[in-house]
Amino acid sequence: MEDLIDGHVCFGDTGKSKDVSMRICMEKCGIDQALYVGDTKGDLDSSRKAKIPFVYASYGFGSVDPEKEKVAWIETFAQLPEAADRILGK
Repeated sequence: MEDLIDGHVCFGDTGKSKDVSMRICMEKCGIDQALYVGDTKGDLDSSRKAKIPFVYASYGFGSVDPEKEKVAWIETFAQLPEAADRILGK
């Protein structure tokens, strides 16, 4: 997966909230279009604050109602490329 990951930023790097850290990571890596894969309501809220599309990973530990929240979801990691293409319009 190395060719899919350009970099990372975390709270330990920035001391900032997750939504701000997402935007910092995008700027640092020169990314203008992204999506956030998460499994908690906090992940969803952070992605919305950052204005980044969210994909709910239903196989994770958290819980999000994707129909109620109107977000895409995947049941396996293998479904991510198709979901990303659909969301990002590729």
